[in-house]
Amino acid sequence: MQILVRHELEEAKKNRDQKEFAYEEISDIYHEWRQKKNLLNSANKMIEQLKILPEELAVYYEQYKIQKKDYIYYKHLKDKLVNSRIIDLFTNSGWKDGLAAGNGFYLKKIDELRNRLSQLHIVEQFHDINNPNSLIRWALSVQRNFTKEEESLIYHFQRYGMDKPNQPKPLDRYVCFPEKLLKNKNIKPDTEGFWINLGGVNEFVNYITKEQLCLNNDRETILQYFQSQVANIEQEKKAIEEELEQWNKLYDIVNSLDAPARSIEVYIHKPEIKTFQEIAVLNISPEQIQHSVKSLAEKDLIEQSEKKAKEELALRYEQFTQNKAIIETFPSLIQRISSLLNRISIKIEPYKADWNTLLLTQTIQAYKEDDYINADNKTEFSKDELTILSTALSRCDELMQSVINLKNQKNHLNMIEAEYISLYTDLPSINSYSAVSKESVEEANKLHIQNSIAYINQYTNMVKDFIPNEQYKFETSHDFKELITNLLPDLFPEDMIIEEEVVDRIKKKLEDINEKNRELNNKKISKIQDLLTEVKRQIEAQWDEIRRINRFFASGRKKISGVYNMKLEKTESLQFPVSWLSQFKYKTSLENMEDIFEGSILNELNTQVSIREKIMKAFCEMTNNYSKDITLEDLLNPNSYIELSLDMKNHFGRNNKGSTGQTYAAIALLCIARLSIIGNKNKAQEEGLRFMPIDEAEGLGSNFDLLSDIAEKYDYQILTFSINPLGKYSEQHVYILNRNLDAEEDVNYAPIEIRSRNDIDPELAKFINLSDYGS
Repeated sequence: MQILVRHELEEAKKNRDQKEFAYEEISDIYHEWRQKKNLLNSANKMIEQLKILPEELAVYYEQYKIQKKDYIYYKHLKDKLVNSRIIDLFTNSGWKDGLAAGNGFYLKKIDELRNRLSQLHIVEQFHDINNPNSLIRWALSVQRNFTKEEESLIYHFQRYGMDKPNQPKPLDRYVCFPEKLLKNKNIKPDTEGFWINLGGVNEFVNYITKEQLCLNNDRETILQYFQSQVANIEQEKKAIEEELEQWNKLYDIVNSLDAPARSIEVYIHKPEIKTFQEIAVLNISPEQIQHSVKSLAEKDLIEQSEKKAKEELALRYEQFTQNKAIIETFPSLIQRISSLLNRISIKIEPYKADWNTLLLTQTIQAYKEDDYINADNKTEFSKDELTILSTALSRCDELMQSVINLKNQKNHLNMIEAEYISLYTDLPSINSYSAVSKESVEEANKLHIQNSIAYINQYTNMVKDFIPNEQYKFETSHDFKELITNLLPDLFPEDMIIEEEVVDRIKKKLEDINEKNRELNNKKISKIQDLLTEVKRQIEAQWDEIRRINRFFASGRKKISGVYNMKLEKTESLQFPVSWLSQFKYKTSLENMEDIFEGSILNELNTQVSIREKIMKAFCEMTNNYSKDITLEDLLNPNSYIELSLDMKNHFGRNNKGSTGQTYAAIALLCIARLSIIGNKNKAQEEGLRFMPIDEAEGLGSNFDLLSDIAEKYDYQILTFSINPLGKYSEQHVYILNRNLDAEEDVNYAPIEIRSRNDIDPELAKFINLSDYGS
């Protein structure tokens, strides 16, 4: 491997500038197409939001700009009218027929109001009875009653006054001789009044109305009437002046608009403009909309070019980064590999036979040259190999430690045997029991009778001294068992108890219990060590399988959509740290017994009875994890100590969630890797039929070609399910499955195979008229 790595390093240095230039060149091309793709994506979002076809965008944009401009005209005019409180005046004016008509209406209206104001000014003067020029004042000065016709003439000619105008204009008049006017008899009555002859000119005069006060009333009433008339005229003048101000303000508003004619037209004739809503995506410049229209027209070209440039960029970047990584990391890798190999060879030299046995039973996989040559990322591959070598080095340390432990245990056993022989000459045999004679039994019986008398006396005294209230129980019986049962009911429940041995038996019983507990506890600890060692071995086996699966993903052409690499990521569980498995074995091993009894883990475990309790207690104490949700099954499950995640990453290291087709292809790759590596116990291709079912295969795109290549390499048959036949392959059988629409029940009928003329067996062809099937 060192030779391959050194050769790879030399080639990487030669190709450094070439790969960097190639990457920078394709990077510029990709960013250019990427900008166009971003513009296309924005345009697609725009037409999706607007719910229009791509070819309708330009026209839709122009219509929107017109509507927006009209709305601005409408809103500007309306806001000014509302703020000035003359919106009703505008609505009922001549402007509803357009700008020209409105301006003409305005001029006419202004003239009318001004003329009326002038008339009121004149009438006001002559209605003032304090004015010497007033005809009414003259009438009141005449001390007589007036006829109806005379009163009508006075009211009619009151407007002209009695003084000659200083600057006369056409149609100006004044009453120079009021008495002569009243004496004019050339009067011809009519319906509502009469005609009076003014010397060749007849003028019609209305009779006085009910509202006009009769001049024959008393002077006070007449004065009050004309004062009220003057007040009414003043009020009308004020109303006309206010109306004039409103019309002038309206005229100024209308004619100060940017486009008054269009504003009026929109306001009056397009009420639908009130509901106009701005569309944010269309608030862009005409140049931007032109670019969007162009990108939509070139959609296929942009997407294909951007995809092609992206794939090329990924390839160039991967080549560039791998080349750079080789140059930066391989020198240190070469040094580390050499160092590890030297250290391993030195350590295993004394234990070659044991080391070869360990390799057969453990999960360390030997390095294969083909794996390195076919690896896509040789840097990651080399790092994985370093990990394997580091694991092998730790195996060396573990093996050496196991050998030392075994030697220590043998020495300990030899020491115990030597000590036992020094005390008892020979090692114990299962048949070595002492003999008992008849004479010794008789002698023991005599001694028993003598001791019985003394026993009864002492028994009676003990009852009197310690349980006097219970003497009635022991009047006819001197059973020591009953005595001890009453004296020490918790300590002596057994049937046979000897007085002389009570203290010794208590002590011995306690020692026996402690010794048995110690032996049992040691056996349990040993059993726990074996269990946890096996758990750790299984975890390390899974680590190696994960590396092999990642090596499978990295070798050959196994990229999803030609861009994304599969990787099975492992992380150690925070809740279940792997380190505690090794720590338990170390802290409970034989060579560490000297430190165990001073606050050691064994002291903590002595209080626990069952293996389950001891394991749970050890885990809690060594990890400080006292969660009640953790079970023994969790601690003995190797899967609890590893957290796995399957990722699809591009050459930038960014994760890809994946489309339906990409996800399906990823799952298929993982399944094949698992069956080929984990499920293959014999390390060789097993006999049998292997199937790869793919549903909705049409949605996989280019990933179907990837799965097809992998299936061919690993001897899998592909079963696809799709609405239409998928692709053209040399070895393919097509079946069609039709639903029977006439059947009431949903029944899957047998599929029909679609065959061609080339599928006809030569022997069968003899019995078939081939002309019926075409040439």
